[in-house]
Amino acid sequence: MAAPERRREIETTLQTNSQAGSQAWDLAELRIIYERAPIGLYSLDREFRFVRVNEYLARLNNRPIAEHVGRNIREVMPGLADSLEPLYRKVLETGRPIFDVRIEWASPAEPTEMREKVSSYYPVEAEDGSIIGVTGVVRDVTEMARVERALHEREERYRLLFEKANDGLFVFHVDADGTPGKFQEANETACRMLGYTRDELLQMSPDDFRDTSIPDRNFFLRQALQKGQVVFEREIRTKTGARMPAEISATAFDLRGKPAILSVVRDITEHKEKEEELRQLSTRLLQSQDEERRRIARELHDSFAQRVLAVNLNLALLEQNAGALDERAKRALAETREIMDSFAKEIRSLSYVLHPPVLDELGLASAIEETASGFSERSGIHMEVEIQPETERLPQDVEVALFRIVQQALANVQRHSGSPTVKIRLAQNDGRLVLEIADRGQWKIRKPEKGSKAEPERLGVGIPGMRERIRQLGGNLEIKSGASGTTVRAVLPLNQGNGVNNGNSHRR
Repeated sequence: MAAPERRREIETTLQTNSQAGSQAWDLAELRIIYERAPIGLYSLDREFRFVRVNEYLARLNNRPIAEHVGRNIREVMPGLADSLEPLYRKVLETGRPIFDVRIEWASPAEPTEMREKVSSYYPVEAEDGSIIGVTGVVRDVTEMARVERALHEREERYRLLFEKANDGLFVFHVDADGTPGKFQEANETACRMLGYTRDELLQMSPDDFRDTSIPDRNFFLRQALQKGQVVFEREIRTKTGARMPAEISATAFDLRGKPAILSVVRDITEHKEKEEELRQLSTRLLQSQDEERRRIARELHDSFAQRVLAVNLNLALLEQNAGALDERAKRALAETREIMDSFAKEIRSLSYVLHPPVLDELGLASAIEETASGFSERSGIHMEVEIQPETERLPQDVEVALFRIVQQALANVQRHSGSPTVKIRLAQNDGRLVLEIADRGQWKIRKPEKGSKAEPERLGVGIPGMRERIRQLGGNLEIKSGASGTTVRAVLPLNQGNGVNNGNSHRR
């Protein structure tokens, strides 16, 4: 045999052996796939008889492989035959695969539990191109379907809660420095509340609604990032330009890998209106109280005190002509004089506590000095009064409010503090008036004795009135109590719409 012919023979033999080895390798791979694949695999002939089945599908059908091979689909899976046969027939007729058919079925192993599977069907071709059967690929997606349904139901619930919430809900990304991005979500209530459509809101950010005069507009958003949640009040500008008072809760969370804020906005317009109504009512009540005190004080001074004086004059006349009286009558007359003197002092004291005339005549500074003197005489507590010479007269309602604060503070010192000394300081400087009442004790509530049904004394009864009086004038009240003592500090800004005007007032 010639060398070239011998070479061709060798090459042909090598090629044949290579093809045989490749086929053997392919068969081995196919066997491994059938045996170990985590999906169901099977093949049917044109009569829908099982030709090959892997172990995974056998477990799904709760039948061994041997009970599949040679039997048709109706014998092995009678409950699914009516659904599957039309699909197999279509594949045989068209030669085209069918993908991802979702089917529910009850496994023979658990006949009361419905399971879900996704199947795809492929035509099996012979060497001549004819279709000789169908291959099926089956995935059990029961658990995945349950998770998907649960997630969908949860998403629907959250969506319903989000859309139907009574408060406005907003979601937006936020930078580390608190700078907010555009709204990612906004519910129906938010749209109605601000007067914008949802599409309009999604082109906006919280900056579009906030007061530009606020120095640090992102403070609360930074606090939300640091603490997780903050609640604050802020006025929001609506589409019409109106300002809506709102309570805002900002909660930080992670949205698609970036810091975000869920903002719950509650319209508190009605609450603020009711609050203002209560404040106005409180103002009227305090004014009525002061007017009633002034009226009673005047009545005591002008009527009762004059009558007591008249009785004393008559008693003095009797004493001048008491020579004809026996000793018993003389003693009775003297005792009556003492009683009437004491009664006159009590009337004057009560009249002064209700409304001292010096407050109207000479002003707050003089009233404080006189009150401190009388308080020290009655209580035995040493008083120190420091009033700056530059302190000017104030409008009547301001002087009355500050005087009542002094009265209430001194009453609390006597009832709760136990301090041997009190210092009152009144000053006007830097565009504000400062009133301080300081002692060296601590205000405490005296508790009832053990077994007593009496309620504990309520220290706070007068404090709200003190706060309300200064609030009505645009100021604020602080009460600090510690080991070194208690200080009541009222600060009232001047020329802030509260009627206090240094330029028009006169000095003491």
